[in-house]
Amino acid sequence: PSTLLAGSLGTGKTLLALYYALAGIRAGERVVFLGFRETRDQLIQAAAPFSIGAALVRALEPDGGLTFLETPPIKLNADILADRVLTAIDAVGAHRLVIDSIAEIEQAILRSLDPERLADYMAALLSAMRTRDVTALFIKETDKALTTSLDLSADALSILAECMILLQH
Repeated sequence: PSTLLAGSLGTGKTLLALYYALAGIRAGERVVFLGFRETRDQLIQAAAPFSIGAALVRALEPDGGLTFLETPPIKLNADILADRVLTAIDAVGAHRLVIDSIAEIEQAILRSLDPERLADYMAALLSAMRTRDVTALFIKETDKALTTSLDLSADALSILAECMILLQH
């Protein structure tokens, strides 16, 4: 299954994703974390004040269980990125994936020569996760701090949302 974790800036999406990743490691699973906005050091610094700080440092060590793919969100090629993620998952035998944030991949496709392929790309990505028995957590930033409803039904990312968690201030 996959989960879409949505919320506005500062609601704790990345921190919750780190808890999810570390829970997988505690359960004996390998985890791949694709990050576009924070570096490894920034993640460690963000987690330090919380109970997961030391666990994150251990998880990021070689053979710690967490493979961090730091990818600057500049001139992304979504197909190359998908290949990189799937290669990392296969190499370490990961059963969990975190993408922080899926919006970077969405924007890369929308800026490509064929922006109409976004829904197909997302469906193929989800299919690749299912084939590998990988549970995925996709982070999506919303533009409203408070909302009584969030409708993603017309959004290509709705393909990813077997489950959705909305974080608010």
